[in-house]
Amino acid sequence: LYSNGKIFLRDTWDVQDDFDASYFVHEFVHHLQFLDGTIVPGNKGTCIENARTEFVAYSVQNQWLMRRGKGIPYRMMHELSFISAGCNPDD
Repeated sequence: LYSNGKIFLRDTWDVQDDFDASYFVHEFVHHLQFLDGTIVPGNKGTCIENARTEFVAYSVQNQWLMRRGKGIPYRMMHELSFISAGCNPDD
């Protein structure tokens, strides 16, 4: 989870596990989005804006995993981005 400049990982998170480490990569993308002003604390943003930030994070996460020979774990990134953003593309 990423919130206001902080990355939160579950207590069973394992840096040696590529899939676990990829969650950090995903959340770090959100941190970079926070630093460049794409994510603004207190601004909920639109469904499309939020899904776009998620899509970028999933894209980088996929690339990171592919470089480690893990295939493409998130194939339905468009749909997943809207789910992660907590909205419906038809809203």
